[in-house]
Amino acid sequence: MVGLWKWAVIALGGIAVIGADGFGDRLFRSKAPRTPGLPDSPSELLQKSLAKQPLPELKIAYALHPDVCAIELREEQKWTVECKGVPLHFYRQITFCDPGPPEACGPAPSTYSDCRTISWYVAASGEPEDLFGGHNPPYSSIEDDCLPKGTLAPDRAEMNRRGMALPPVKIFDFSGHYTGKPKSTK
Repeated sequence: MVGLWKWAVIALGGIAVIGADGFGDRLFRSKAPRTPGLPDSPSELLQKSLAKQPLPELKIAYALHPDVCAIELREEQKWTVECKGVPLHFYRQITFCDPGPPEACGPAPSTYSDCRTISWYVAASGEPEDLFGGHNPPYSSIEDDCLPKGTLAPDRAEMNRRGMALPPVKIFDFSGHYTGKPKSTK
């Protein structure tokens, strides 16, 4: 049962355990004293802040796999969201392009991957901030190992069933690594 719990944190005098089963939300509501202006639960705060993020790929990943992101209350009394090892290439329509002239584009090779750990602070209002206090973009991202919660084909099928569109991403391959046509940078 402990394996289902993602984080255990001390929150407002009670223990809040944020897990995929929602147990942490029930504990947060029942044991923690209510403070005006705070959300009803950590998962509601996570969802509110995620809705304000300019990352449609992350929103899709969370819609399909809610356990892709975790939220915890840090010592500084700031809520922190971390989405670890998200395979963003699962949730994008990626095109690789030889910049030309003429520009020639094609689908991403099957060997291409883009996995990131994305983190941000969340104000009590639900506004996301990057870990350095800025708002543009309101998150920090680092390349990381892939930790997919599903596999590409079933995730794409589920996205199609739900009517979720893949955001298009065009990558210009100046090095020729994927297109096989390196370009001079002179």
